[in-house]
Amino acid sequence: MAKIARIRVIEEHEATGALKAYYEEMIQRRGRIPNIRKALSLKPEAMRAAELLSNAVTRGASKLGRAMEEQIATVVSAINRCQY
Repeated sequence: MAKIARIRVIEEHEATGALKAYYEEMIQRRGRIPNIRKALSLKPEAMRAAELLSNAVTRGASKLGRAMEEQIATVVSAINRCQY
């Protein structure tokens, strides 16, 4: 059986400083912290940059509209067998 890769993340109860503030902000906006964001928790500045990039190219930023973007993302994720 193949080994499973592990990424060290900083959980909410461990966070301090800028990361804690960012986590609190994200929980306020989204109700949770997605694991894909936690994967960057060792570098909070990268975590925030990833969110800014994501928001710039998704979340209704295209002419497709939010609903169509979500539908496309769902189909692509299903094809890739990705839970996101």
